[in-house]
Amino acid sequence: DWEWMVMWGVSGTAPSLTTIHEYTVTQCAGQPVPPPTPTTGAQITITFDDGWKTTITNAYPVLRDLGLKGNVAVNPQPIDERWSSYMVLADLNALKAAGWSIVSHSTSHPDLTTLTADALDRELKESQAWVQAKGFGPTNVFIVPFHSWGARERTAIAKYYKYARGYTVDQFYPERYVKMPITTPLDLTAYEPEFAPFTTAAGRASTMAKVKRAIDEGNYLDLMFHKITTAQIPAFKELMSQVAAYKANIRTFAEVAK
Repeated sequence: DWEWMVMWGVSGTAPSLTTIHEYTVTQCAGQPVPPPTPTTGAQITITFDDGWKTTITNAYPVLRDLGLKGNVAVNPQPIDERWSSYMVLADLNALKAAGWSIVSHSTSHPDLTTLTADALDRELKESQAWVQAKGFGPTNVFIVPFHSWGARERTAIAKYYKYARGYTVDQFYPERYVKMPITTPLDLTAYEPEFAPFTTAAGRASTMAKVKRAIDEGNYLDLMFHKITTAQIPAFKELMSQVAAYKANIRTFAEVAK
């Protein structure tokens, strides 16, 4: 839309208004559309699981330029052992300083259902202690590896954490979203744009349909990613530009999980 702006001034010996200049004002090229005022209590989070290096090299700059903040669900083992494809502590500290949340995703990313009771307890307790000891906590959010859990794992998680994300909205029929305010904090649900896939226009449209439904219905939704490759950056940027239209509803886990 075009907007006309007229500058008026005083001209001549007698007081009168004269048009001096007329300007045409348009949206600056390349800038995201300003977010609308939220009309529902919906909350959207953006989470990058595991702690891959691409989170800070490829994903973070896109979100930063759009004025968005995200979360990292981290596994301490590859961080401590400095696996080459994973972030280091300095990277996580940089994200924290930028307002991101760092939450627990177990210590070594096992399938929790395959662990003994003692091993399960260690994965939950030690990963939480790591997040706190490194100055990222306290954390009361746990991200379930592989979405693989049952009643035993849920009970164990509840011993240390208030919130858990172990489900995706589309693993149920009909799709299951969590209403705001959250009354079932161990049932946080997510959608994985990687499987849409977000690298296609149809996949981005599918992802945005989930986001819009959450916004319209006052739901909670976590958009979850893993690696963002260099080749995926343009498509990821396009998707996040569309998500940024709902910036007023986007939160970090620190803001959601209180």
